[in-house]
Amino acid sequence: MFPLQEVAMMATVGVFFSSFFILVLLIPYHDRLKGVEKVQMMEQGILGSFIGMLALVLFNFGRASLVDTPRILMAAAAFFAIYKKISLPYILLTGGVLSILIYGFLF
Repeated sequence: MFPLQEVAMMATVGVFFSSFFILVLLIPYHDRLKGVEKVQMMEQGILGSFIGMLALVLFNFGRASLVDTPRILMAAAAFFAIYKKISLPYILLTGGVLSILIYGFLF
C-alpha cells in the first residue's frame, strides 16, 4: 500500500498536469489561434464552466460558513470594504482580530 503522502502527490499531479501541459503547449500559439471561431467558442465554454464552478464553490462556502449573525455581518463588512477599495491586508487583519474577539482564539 502507498503512503498517504505519495497518493496525495500522485493525485495532485494527475489533476493539474494535463491542464498545465496543454497550457504550456498552446500559449505560444494563442495570438494566432484567438482569431479562429472554434477557439473562441472553446474559450467561451471554458469561461462559462469556470464561472459556474466558482458560483457553486461560493454557494457551498456561504452555506457552510454563514451560520450566525456575527459571521454574516463580518462577511457583509468585508464585501463593503472590498467595494470601497480598502487594502486586503487591512481587511484580513480586521477580520482576524474580530474573529478572535467574538469567538475566542481557537473557537
